[in-house]
Amino acid sequence: MNNLLIRNSAKLLSANVIAQAIGLVVYPILTRLYTPEDFGVLNLFLSIGSILILLANADYHCAIIIPQKEKDSIALVQLSFYLILIVTCFTALSTIFAPYIANFFHVCELTKWYSLLPIYVFSISLWNVLNYWFIRHNQFSRVSIYQLSQSGLGAALKIVLGYLDFAGGMVAAMVIAPILSLAANISIAWKKYMQPLAHFDTQSIRDVAQQYRQFPIFSMSSSLVNMLSSQLPVLVLTPFFCIREIGLWSMAILLSYAPLSMIAKTLSQTLYQYTMEHIHKQQSIRMIYRQFISKMLIAIIPSFSILWIFLPKLTGLLLGAEWTICGQYIRWLMPWLVCNVLVASIGFLAGIFAKQKIEFLFELLRLICRVAGLVIGIVTKNFSIAIIGYAVGSFIITFIQLLWLMTLVKTYDTSLQNHTIS
Repeated sequence: MNNLLIRNSAKLLSANVIAQAIGLVVYPILTRLYTPEDFGVLNLFLSIGSILILLANADYHCAIIIPQKEKDSIALVQLSFYLILIVTCFTALSTIFAPYIANFFHVCELTKWYSLLPIYVFSISLWNVLNYWFIRHNQFSRVSIYQLSQSGLGAALKIVLGYLDFAGGMVAAMVIAPILSLAANISIAWKKYMQPLAHFDTQSIRDVAQQYRQFPIFSMSSSLVNMLSSQLPVLVLTPFFCIREIGLWSMAILLSYAPLSMIAKTLSQTLYQYTMEHIHKQQSIRMIYRQFISKMLIAIIPSFSILWIFLPKLTGLLLGAEWTICGQYIRWLMPWLVCNVLVASIGFLAGIFAKQKIEFLFELLRLICRVAGLVIGIVTKNFSIAIIGYAVGSFIITFIQLLWLMTLVKTYDTSLQNHTIS
């Protein structure tokens, strides 16, 4: 525990484990309070919101840790805030067309809750920025508090609104919980960490916008393609299959991809800072990543192997008989999930080494493979075939991407050795 990386990772991972445990505990309750159709509406709402949040951040928030000068980091936070306001305003204007958007997806229930989207986009986008700001200042406890409070509040609100038979209770909870957690975090950290952000320097904002333009041009483009790619089953299949099937798929993602994605994000945040410290000091990073990959595989493969055997029965037992198919969906996704948690944990390497163009190509290839898989399912009118095609396409490209990211580490260490020799 004397190791800084381990301590910081432990803070975030412990918070994530508790947050995910809360989610797992309440899912059996939620599946008995809400229908698969309700989960389908929620996932469609979140899919649209995720894309808008990505546009709002423009990936400038990912650069907040990089500058050595504090004023440049502050300017990046302020630039991100301006962009969030712009996208939030456009999202608010889009509520005028909510009925048409709902009709496109053949989900009339979406019309009722679409007006909450601007609030959701603003709160999550703002937290994404503050998240990296806190990490820059080693305030991992702030991040942990947000994760725990958001998860706890969200779970409680979903249950309460479900018992009150409040239509759209899950959507409302997903909007309210982040706002309350964000407000609490800002109020606590205001004096020491938030006040410096209140003094705007227009010229500095312009300078960092130009200096880090690769993030919105290439990194955001890559992230946008990745986001569209990950949301494809919902966005593409909803018009062709019933919302019930989308809801069952949504639960499979909630039980598998969502927890692993949060853990990968935690590992990514701590590894990102730790890697930058080594690079600034011109130190080797190859051994760090070798150990990380090997230890992750040692932890993941045995646990996934056991889960493979029991998943369908387990989901049926915990969630109810009608949710049994979720376990089968997760089975099909497992090879990709293993690769994805590794790639998501170290994906920031592409930004550090200015390889966003190649990263974008990987995202584009993944999108194409996933679309091809889904189209096969649509043509055959078989939802299961669509999910299998999506899973296979995802695995192939993600595995190749993992190998490429490790070559970046090797190349850096080789250049470092050559520089030392010369």
